[in-house]
Amino acid sequence: MSEETQRRSIGMVLAITIAIAVAVSATSFGISRAIVASDREAGAAVADSMEASRSTAHASDGRRKQIEELLARVEQQLVSKPLDSMLLRSAGNLAYDIGRFDAAARYYRTFLDNIDGNATEVRIDLGYAVFESGKPEDGMAIIESVIRRHPSNQVALYNLGIMHLRSNNVEAGRTWLEKCVRVDATTDAGKRAAEIITSLSTAS
Repeated sequence: MSEETQRRSIGMVLAITIAIAVAVSATSFGISRAIVASDREAGAAVADSMEASRSTAHASDGRRKQIEELLARVEQQLVSKPLDSMLLRSAGNLAYDIGRFDAAARYYRTFLDNIDGNATEVRIDLGYAVFESGKPEDGMAIIESVIRRHPSNQVALYNLGIMHLRSNNVEAGRTWLEKCVRVDATTDAGKRAAEIITSLSTAS
């Protein structure tokens, strides 16, 4: 195998690894609520991810339309209750789920600035929304700020690892995923991080 062919092969494996990581995490690779709520075996999750190629919303057209309609209703309620904590989080999550990351980031920021600046899960979701809205460095900086305050937060460690992989920073991605595993290898995030590390090792 030539060096060029080997490099392409490694790149393909890395792309597949990242794609699986994204799909396995349900709504997105980074959404904290999905990682916390998920309780499927890794094998089943990988099989699920290979079964269907999802859009950024990871939902069918019908499902996406339902989410858009629900978001419109929530946004309408926010007009009269702009600082309602449940409405803000719902709007952020719904916008996030259909790939409207600029809007999601706006709602998450409003929540953090006016309701609860210590809501770690919301800050993690903000980081991913900012990352996906075309500001990867800003998104990673937000996740790094969470890790500085909560060094053992596996969701943040996992997300930062995937963000680096998405940015083609393989070694940095591996480092953060290894930190995630070291915190607790038995959790969902720990198991997923370990699987990706193994895939990266196979690729190299």
